[in-house]
Amino acid sequence: AIKAAPVRLSDALLAVLRAGLLVRGIIGGYQLGGQYPMRWAPAAAEEHSPAEETSARLLELGFPADVLEDMSPEDVAACEGALRVVAERSASSDLPELRITTIAVELPGTESRWRIIHHFVWASNPDFFGTEAIRLTPAPQNDDAWTMEGEVTGRLLCDRDGATEAAPCFTLGTETVTADSIFWGEQTTTSTWATFSLPGDAQRPRGYLAYTARDASGQSSFLGSWISYTHQCSRLRYPAITAQEALQSGIGGSGGGFATVWASLQLDPRPDNAKSMD
Repeated sequence: AIKAAPVRLSDALLAVLRAGLLVRGIIGGYQLGGQYPMRWAPAAAEEHSPAEETSARLLELGFPADVLEDMSPEDVAACEGALRVVAERSASSDLPELRITTIAVELPGTESRWRIIHHFVWASNPDFFGTEAIRLTPAPQNDDAWTMEGEVTGRLLCDRDGATEAAPCFTLGTETVTADSIFWGEQTTTSTWATFSLPGDAQRPRGYLAYTARDASGQSSFLGSWISYTHQCSRLRYPAITAQEALQSGIGGSGGGFATVWASLQLDPRPDNAKSMD
């Protein structure tokens, strides 16, 4: 005869134990995987000295000094021979601590060429930094007359213990995403993404993306460049997703543990008309 073994743990106790393990797993996952692994290192002192002439020219044309200080020597050199500078600063009520500056620098040459810089800075730190994401919509995606010249560049900076540190983005490149919308159906979009995490103990965390656009015809009357910056506002979210996944899925607006700020620069790049259209 087969006899049933005595019950050692009740169903209620098993449910409590399983729930406890799940909660511990969620907390451990956020503690160990809530941020991207970043490579912070001290920023080189006097790193702009090889490009002093270009820096002086940019400042003379109205390039914001605080943004210029954050640019790498290579990105400063990419603005050599600058002819004009157009800059726009913006802020949003969704993330009032976040300030974004977009700058367009006209470059010399027989063709219309502009260097675009999207710069951000946190005037004060939010309560928590998890994952951050920036989606860049460059000029060639807004007007077929423009083409990209070279790659998108950029870096991150912050101040800690009286010194400035810099780091590359965790990822920076082009990605193609297919999404299904009840209004528009299935759509495939290609965008440039930058993903990163910022230290919670940092002062003035900041960074930028930069690229050069060229119009071989020289006839385009519109140069527009946009970024969408998505910030993770809370550590507690289940299931856990990154800021990039939140923006891609359409929940990157206010609420849902994330907030998104949009910023752009729009101008007429033709000679004698280079001014902001915002």
